[in-house]
Amino acid sequence: MALLADFYHLAVNGDDVAAVIEAHAASFGHIQIADAPGRGAPGTGELPLEAWIDRSRELGYTGPIALEYKQETETAFDWLDAAPVDVAR
Repeated sequence: MALLADFYHLAVNGDDVAAVIEAHAASFGHIQIADAPGRGAPGTGELPLEAWIDRSRELGYTGPIALEYKQETETAFDWLDAAPVDVAR
């Protein structure tokens, strides 16, 4: 059985996302992200999404990262230009 790791919802619900990652990353079947507050694109809020993703990968997660944020269509992927990793578009 695989787990859905929705970092945005875990964070806004008050869960300790880092602890969830430490305990379950190898069992993640899917990761979804959005930044908080506001459910915006990565880098628009306060969540350490990059660190959480990196740690999940270190602990065995090998799947994709799904985006689940709210933003205007014209600028929805602007944050990728500043992303520290090569992301396929």
